[in-house]
Amino acid sequence: MPVLIARLLALVLLALPLQALAEGWALGGMDAVAYRSEGRAVPGRGDVVTRWAGQDWHFVSEENRAAFEGNPREYAPGLRGLCPVELAESGRAVPGDPHLFAIIGQRLYLLSSPSAREVFLADPRSILMRAKEAFVALGESE
Repeated sequence: MPVLIARLLALVLLALPLQALAEGWALGGMDAVAYRSEGRAVPGRGDVVTRWAGQDWHFVSEENRAAFEGNPREYAPGLRGLCPVELAESGRAVPGDPHLFAIIGQRLYLLSSPSAREVFLADPRSILMRAKEAFVALGESE
């Protein structure tokens, strides 16, 4: 019986990110404020949510939600969550992974792979300059 419960729990946990993507959850359900306050990706709660920029943003606490609502652009990822390395190197709009991130100059950036994160952290200034040029060339703006 404990094995069955463990397997069911594992299936539920694996399905959560897919549900988050299907339902338009920002950051795959991670708390945007916690990236700074906790220094890591922390899943938000299903009952502490706000809607902004067409997506549902989930938070671990009412305090984090209030901080986000006070200035959502401060906490939302730069380049609309696209990987700056992919933008800089190929000009492609590749979504970043909410679990692979870096905070540069108080701005959150999502990276598409562990190797992209390493490249980014080695020279963030140069990569961001090129990524922002590619971002604009794609017709995007922050």
